[in-house]
Parts: sequence; structure tokens; C-alpha cells
Amino acid sequence: MPIDDEARRRNRRRNQDRRDDGAPVKYVDDEGRDIELSGDELSAFSRVYPTDDYTRFPAPAATVAAAAQQTFKAAAGKLKRVDVLSTAVATRYLMIFDAAGAVANGVAPVWAPLPIPAGGFGSLSFGDQDLVAMNEGIVVALSTTAATLTLAGAVGIFSGLYL
Repeated sequence: MPIDDEARRRNRRRNQDRRDDGAPVKYVDDEGRDIELSGDELSAFSRVYPTDDYTRFPAPAATVAAAAQQTFKAAAGKLKRVDVLSTAVATRYLMIFDAAGAVANGVAPVWAPLPIPAGGFGSLSFGDQDLVAMNEGIVVALSTTAATLTLAGAVGIFSGLYL
């Protein structure tokens, strides 16, 4: 997904004062590698992304089949968005956990659960400035109860974006 012209203009304006003094500007390229560019080098790349969390290109995560829970990231990160389609025949609760892997029943979520109606869709988006920071990792799950996790079985199709 290419970065649009408006994002390029914002990136240039944000880094203008640093470029004027000749200091290199740090960016992340399409493969996630840190690079430093200065002066005319900036125009040599068609797609570069600043390393600031609020503008870095988010990574996608998704299940390929219905699941009880999904690990978006097994290390520290920031959640930008989570979507779920429930195939359950009763209301389930979308929960977010600060964990590096599968979460056991009885654990409380780090964010207020979102009720998902039977056969329904739910989404939480945290925007560009208010990303939810996780220290261990990012795991999402569907629960049959709202207070703590009670795995609902393979009834959720999850997708999302994280840094």
C-alpha cells in the first residue's frame, strides 16, 4: 500500500527543521529497516515512512479461519485497530490482552470488553494518536463472559493493525 502524497508532505514539513541544519532524518523503509536520509537523498525513495509511532505504517494481522483467540504480535507493540466477525449463536465479548501468546480462561482484559451480537461484527479503532501500548504482546479473543476470559470456541474471525 503506497504512502499518499499528503502523507509525504506532512513528513517533509515535520522534518524540515532537522534537514535545514544538515542532520540526517531517520526513516523506516518498506522492509522495516532503519535508514538515514538527508538533502537530495530524500527524493531518491518513492516510499519511506518516518519512525514516529503515530505515522509508521501499521502491520496487518488476521485469522484465516474462525478461532477462539488471535495473537497479533508476540512482543511489545501498540494496537491501532481490531475487527471481529462472530459466528456464534449468542452474544460474545471482544477482549484485548497484554500477552505474548495464548491467554488462559479467567484472565481480565486490559481494555473494556466490547459486546458482539450473535453473528455480528465489532470493531475498535484507536486512531493515530491514542494507540493502546502493550508491554508483552497483543492478543485478542472472544469470550462468553464480560468480566474475565471464558474462551468461546472457534467462533471469531479477527483482523487488525498494530505497530
